[in-house]
Amino acid sequence: MYCSRCMLLTPDSSPCPQCGKSDKLRAPQDDDMCFLLEEDAMFGDMLADVFRQNDVSFAYKQPREGWMSSIFGASFDKHRFYVAYSDLDKARSLADSLFASDPVDEDGEIRP
Repeated sequence: MYCSRCMLLTPDSSPCPQCGKSDKLRAPQDDDMCFLLEEDAMFGDMLADVFRQNDVSFAYKQPREGWMSSIFGASFDKHRFYVAYSDLDKARSLADSLFASDPVDEDGEIRP
C-alpha cells in the first residue's frame, strides 16, 4: 500500500508508519513518487547523477538550512530521495551498488 500523504510504501493495509493514518493508503500507481532514502549532501549529489545517467524518475528535497549547515557547511545537510514507483526496484539496486563499497579494510585503513 502507498500513503499518499507521506509518500511511503507500507507492507500491508495497516496504518502508515509515518503519519499513523489508514485513510490515505491506496494501491501504488506507476507515477507515484515513493520515499527511497535520506543521504548526506555529498553522496546525495552522486546518487542524483547516477539516477540521471540511468533514466530514473526521481526528485529530492533539501532541508532548509539549519544550524549544522550554517556552522559546518552544506555537506552536513541531508537529501530525501523520492523515486517513481515504476523505477523503485531499479533505483534501489543503483543505490545499493553505489553505497556498497566499503573504503575501509579489515584493519581500519582506507583503501586506495
